[in-house]
Amino acid sequence: MKSPFFLLLAAILLATTLSATDYYVSTTGSNANAGTLAAPFATLQHAIWQAGPGTTIFLLSGTYQESVWMEAVNGSPGNFITIRPFGNDVVTLDGGATNTQTVLLTLYNVQYVRIQGLVFKNAMGNFSSAITVRNGSQHIEIIDNLIENIHFSTDPGATVNASTNANPLIVYGDNPSVAITDVKIMGNTVRDCRTGFSEALTVNGNVDGFEVVNNMVNDITNIGIDLAGGYGTSSNPSNDMARNGRVAENIVFNCVSNYAVSAGIYADGSHNIIIENNTVWGCGRGFQIGCEQVGKTAAGILLRNNVAFANEEAGMGIGGYNYPVTGKVINSIVRNNTFYGNVTTNNGDGELLVEYTENCLITQNIFHATNTQAKLLVTRLNSTGLILDYNLYFHTQGAGNIITDWNGDIDNTFASFQVGSGQEAHGVFGDPDFSDPSHGDFHITAISPANNAGNPSFIPDSGEKDLDGEARLQHGTVDIGADESADAPLPVSYLQPLSLTWKNGDVWLSWHTAWVYNAAHFEVQHSRDGQHFLPIGQIGISSNTNHYQFRHASPGKGIHYYRLRQYDHDGLSYWSNIITTVFEAPHELLVYPNPTSSQFSLSVNTSCFITLRDASGTIVLPATYYQPDTSIDIRFLANGAYWLSVDDERGVWLVKQ
Repeated sequence: MKSPFFLLLAAILLATTLSATDYYVSTTGSNANAGTLAAPFATLQHAIWQAGPGTTIFLLSGTYQESVWMEAVNGSPGNFITIRPFGNDVVTLDGGATNTQTVLLTLYNVQYVRIQGLVFKNAMGNFSSAITVRNGSQHIEIIDNLIENIHFSTDPGATVNASTNANPLIVYGDNPSVAITDVKIMGNTVRDCRTGFSEALTVNGNVDGFEVVNNMVNDITNIGIDLAGGYGTSSNPSNDMARNGRVAENIVFNCVSNYAVSAGIYADGSHNIIIENNTVWGCGRGFQIGCEQVGKTAAGILLRNNVAFANEEAGMGIGGYNYPVTGKVINSIVRNNTFYGNVTTNNGDGELLVEYTENCLITQNIFHATNTQAKLLVTRLNSTGLILDYNLYFHTQGAGNIITDWNGDIDNTFASFQVGSGQEAHGVFGDPDFSDPSHGDFHITAISPANNAGNPSFIPDSGEKDLDGEARLQHGTVDIGADESADAPLPVSYLQPLSLTWKNGDVWLSWHTAWVYNAAHFEVQHSRDGQHFLPIGQIGISSNTNHYQFRHASPGKGIHYYRLRQYDHDGLSYWSNIITTVFEAPHELLVYPNPTSSQFSLSVNTSCFITLRDASGTIVLPATYYQPDTSIDIRFLANGAYWLSVDDERGVWLVKQ
């Protein structure tokens, strides 16, 4: 049985825990008041000096022009000191645009502190900041705040150099003995800031353990989110880097510098960081893993399940950009990301830019390029231990018209790149078939070549999610790219559908596959009426080729229909498109393909003039000189039937569809 003394002591301690004093602050209050709702303090700084574990400081609506310093004022486990608005009040800490260094809130060697729901603005002057976390602070939560108009100068035209900086939100690990740890930066918006040579949201120096999740960072004149190391922030080189952090579900856009590479999210000399499920667009570069400081490394960076599109430079950059003058990137992985339509300035980057790395893996990503220079990827500085495999590449100019730069070795086809680089043994070139990329929808469809095309032995990490927060592995093998389709893929995806040509009275069928999965063979089928098809041949499906041909010898005069029936190993089958052709007697006119969607040729052995009329007799293609074995492009015509005449003597109906 406990003595009355210990029962009394427990009651006193419980009462103390439950009776933490809350304080209220108002722009119309007085620091001589009691700090209650009825008699609030006048300044946040005064309320902070009164706070203890479990205290909530409520700020009433208004603008507070304070520069607040919080030092050695600590909460405790389960009893945070919280600073937040009262109810739904709008509370602004305003720096007044003084053009002198202004830090609106400094957390210096504090523990268990939460900053929530405030507006920070107008800190303007060199080395200004909205929120700075320093000197071994631990268990810090910065949640749902708005930070805007933090500038290194009030002059919009001020010259920018390495000494002009502003840091809207920075975690600055400057204590070499005590790491800043357990920092959660969640749900904040940082926007419209001129940061000079600095970044919008920075984690730098001796910081061990942090989360940057679900923030929006936009319209910054340099990098969006930066995870940095090697800059001497901590005087102990062994811990002078942000490490063991997670950067997830952030949206970063319009972070562009006119004087430096400005990635949306940048791991620069940091260690053991997971960067996942973020979306970046309209920045200088999408994502960057690098190390700017000589003799330093970025190590153990895992970039997965992210999307980058419409950025000015490469969608993905990795490596020390001028090694050995700079540092290098080692033991890092870039996988299951989607990069689309970057390099909008056509600066010579590809969707992927690799500089100096050691023992890095780039796998299961989609690189969909649209730049006018036809650049698909660029590597330089001769990385060691670099592996590229199971990636899906595409350029709108086609597999035979791309440019890859492998350490100065230029190739113009994807196949020659594979041979010359020794990379991408399982890589694929094909259109990933996104749902609606023009509107930022990068989900893959059931016929996408990204479906089930990843490494068959790959197993996602526990809890890993795709861009929708869904399980990374839905069926079979993991998909390539940031999206894991919930739809089971078709066994075959066609890069070029079934087509045909006539040669010496024979029909040659041709088709290209983008990828195959669980597919066994093609059955070639022929019909005279377009309804009743009979098999005329069979071709096995191989993972070693994507181009198939079949010869139908002397099919004879008249109309012919062809299709493919593709069988998978489970006995299921799928049909291809149906194509049609007509073979006339040698003295008659033959047009092929007919119907057509784009162009046609004639079975004539001499030059002639051809004319096209629509069904009403109106000329839609005036007399045009035609040479044998050439093609006429009619993509400009509407779909329908047209009368094609040769030298105004003989003719045939041509169908455009």
